[in-house]
Amino acid sequence: MIPPQDPRHFAAFERFDPADSTVIRRPPGEGTGYWAGAPGVRYDARDDTFYLLYRLRRPRGVEPDRGGEVHLVASRDGVEFNTIWVATKGDLESKSIERCALGRTADGGWLLYISYVDPADVSENYEERVGLAFSFDLRTFHRVSRAAPLMTTPSGKGALRYFDVVALPRATFFYYEIALPDGSHELRVHRR
Repeated sequence: MIPPQDPRHFAAFERFDPADSTVIRRPPGEGTGYWAGAPGVRYDARDDTFYLLYRLRRPRGVEPDRGGEVHLVASRDGVEFNTIWVATKGDLESKSIERCALGRTADGGWLLYISYVDPADVSENYEERVGLAFSFDLRTFHRVSRAAPLMTTPSGKGALRYFDVVALPRATFFYYEIALPDGSHELRVHRR
């Protein structure tokens, strides 16, 4: 048996079929450039609730285009979510909204971390794939998926990105954005 601290333990990630999952949010349209994704998930034991931030994107020229909206939703089971709050890039005075994260303060308040990008500053690289690395000290990371992405999808251009994982005693929840055959992306969760 490989001890938990042995690096080979991390390389034993049990892959799963990303299509064997539940759709959390569909894209706001069909075709290339329509996305629901970039999940940022937090489970809060104080109220036994999953909080999920995700963005909606539309192609350039279809307003609000690019990273046009951020949604905050909540769930008791980690699968069925209800909307709490929505903001557009105009509300946030930004050219685009990228991946966001939610934090909790010591006194029970909330922190929203929002990532912006200027569309002129990035290339047209939208089809990333997921990799895996591990660390013992959060300073030095060791790549596990060296020769190829950890996982891909046969749909679209193979994009499978923005993984966020919530590991609880009852189950592990993998949230991610996945490419569809028409070029759009949707937000899904795989539970095991």
